[in-house]
Amino acid sequence: MSNPFSEFSNRQSAQLFSVGVDSLSGGNVGIAAPTGGQRIVLVGGQLQNEGSVDTTVLLKYGSTVLYRLNLPAKGQGALPPAPLFWRLPAGNALTVDLSAANPIGHVFWYYLEDV
Repeated sequence: MSNPFSEFSNRQSAQLFSVGVDSLSGGNVGIAAPTGGQRIVLVGGQLQNEGSVDTTVLLKYGSTVLYRLNLPAKGQGALPPAPLFWRLPAGNALTVDLSAANPIGHVFWYYLEDV
């Protein structure tokens, strides 16, 4: 069986991750925008609702929605389908947009690609 993450594990560039808790209603930076001439390639991730209110989460760059999740309250987590290999346009951040001000934990695996 082939490794679905082989493209990620064979990359010459650094394999990076972002871990944090987003808690503002609206846009929160999940992965900061890279420098000019680079883009984020999102490989995988996990989101977990640590609050007591059901929350809708949008993974976005700019106004473009990549993925929508509805997370039930208190510790329910979700994984977008993997492997992702979502290539964002150059110079864009990945944002975690929340429907309410609840603590949502995240971890994202990604690498930067020259464009």
